[in-house]
Amino acid sequence: VDDPDIDLEVNNPFCGDEFHIQLKVDGNSVSQVGINGRGCAISQASASLLAELVQGKSYADVNAAVLSVRRLLKGEEITEEEQDILGDIEALGGVRKFPVRIKCALLSWVGLSDALADHIKK
Repeated sequence: VDDPDIDLEVNNPFCGDEFHIQLKVDGNSVSQVGINGRGCAISQASASLLAELVQGKSYADVNAAVLSVRRLLKGEEITEEEQDILGDIEALGGVRKFPVRIKCALLSWVGLSDALADHIKK
């Protein structure tokens, strides 16, 4: 992403996942997403799904998706509306059977959510 508005590094010291996430924003939506890094298969798949989902979405939609992903991974019931939002991301639901790996799946989502919150405050 050229000249990103949001540029962050996220890492999980427990398993070595590290990602560099860059976002270009246009008004109140994410217009471009770039993710580069390395990590376990779960964190890589999750980061890739995140990049696909948030492109072109409003901050509110991104935050709703982050909350839905958290609920999914905690094993909470997901509404039909959330299922529509999540799409292919529902495949990550199996990770909840391995609690130690939930952090891997949430790494990029939590980082993105925190970065957007900081960006909005500016």
